[in-house]
Amino acid sequence: MRIALVHSDFIEYEPKKKALKSAEEIKKELKRIEDCLVILTSVEKGDETDFEGIADQGVAEIEAVAEQLGTKNIVLYPWVHLSDDPSRPDVGLRVIKAMEKTLLSKDYTVTRAPFGWYKAFDLKCKGHPLSELSRRITTEDVSSEAKKEIASTIV
Repeated sequence: MRIALVHSDFIEYEPKKKALKSAEEIKKELKRIEDCLVILTSVEKGDETDFEGIADQGVAEIEAVAEQLGTKNIVLYPWVHLSDDPSRPDVGLRVIKAMEKTLLSKDYTVTRAPFGWYKAFDLKCKGHPLSELSRRITTEDVSSEAKKEIASTIV
């Protein structure tokens, strides 16, 4: 999975047209979220073997950055264009929904932009040193985290 994390004054988006036949059914309306951490997200083919682990690792990365920035306001924005090898749409949606559920359970305010839609959007980045970051999360990262957890449990 690839994510771009943008600490933003605001993001405003409006779904325009379905990009996939299987796109979520939504109410087409303009949304604006202020003072947030926008997570542009692209789930990749290689993530399909452990999509739950990928989702958990994605949440860990988001939490680490959100903590540094002092924000609990998260926008999950599906953006397939970060990858040249995207996952199947059903897997992408499952990963993003899993991330949303986990973040909500940890007391984050989460807005999830609709999956499978062309959207018009405006984004205003805050422009400080940590305001634009990117991460690539792979199944190898997930395996490394699992090994660390097992080692700390044994000790």
